[in-house]
Amino acid sequence: NGEKGIISCELSFESQKSEASKLKLASFTSGLRSNMVPSEAVAVVNIIKLELIDILAHDFDRFLEENQLKGTFELAEDIATFKITGKAVHAQDPKQGINAATYLGEFLNRYQFDADGSNYLSVIANYLHKDFNGHLLNIYWEDEVMGQVTSSANVFRYDTDEKQIIINIRHPKGTTNEKILQEISELLQPFAVSAKIIGDIKLPHYVSAEDSFIKTLLEVYEEHTGEKGDECTIGGGTYGRVLEKGCAFGALFPGRENVMHQPNEYMYVEDIYQATAIYADAIYRLVQ
Repeated sequence: NGEKGIISCELSFESQKSEASKLKLASFTSGLRSNMVPSEAVAVVNIIKLELIDILAHDFDRFLEENQLKGTFELAEDIATFKITGKAVHAQDPKQGINAATYLGEFLNRYQFDADGSNYLSVIANYLHKDFNGHLLNIYWEDEVMGQVTSSANVFRYDTDEKQIIINIRHPKGTTNEKILQEISELLQPFAVSAKIIGDIKLPHYVSAEDSFIKTLLEVYEEHTGEKGDECTIGGGTYGRVLEKGCAFGALFPGRENVMHQPNEYMYVEDIYQATAIYADAIYRLVQ
């Protein structure tokens, strides 16, 4: 009966005057969509100081081992390609995934890059890595009923033509899109970053648990399952928010694995049967 507001915030990086450096970030690519934690990240690095090759290869293997990650390091003359494989999940609960991009940024940020590369990697490592609730971005907020802000950087594009990151933010009532954008813009201004909200904007949606509509749905659930029903706020977006008094109802049962936006999504057949019975009974009661 509650859905958080959803926005995507695009960070654009201005080019910096570059001085001599040991490494140059040629490209950094990760993410398919703004609402999915990226499962793969690839960075191409020009190695100016060739004596760093063995150090980078050794350090990368150790970083993967320490963080229980999968990845590869490939070298073609003075060009190194770093790849990390993480775990994609729905951006409504990013801590359940493994953000390949922020882990890769965290690793590369340890070294001296060109000005543009250093700027880009610094933002990833210092403001986006493992920041699931917007604390590092100064946008954290918590509502007593609807819960906390969630934040996940999910799309990364860096090359000679563009230097961007898209952050997916889901927020409860009590804060605003304008406030979120202002906080991010002020925080990242020293990094020559401009921020703007892109795409569809979804405002927080909530129907009180005391409403007869919600009470009926909970009663039906309790009678069919024998379990106590409770109100719930999600970070995802459903068609329930299109209606003034609408809500998402099911169909993921307690104790079942949430596999939304992951490979091989599935649902138990017995859950489909039980959900169908619950829906039919709920519709019957609501139309009386």
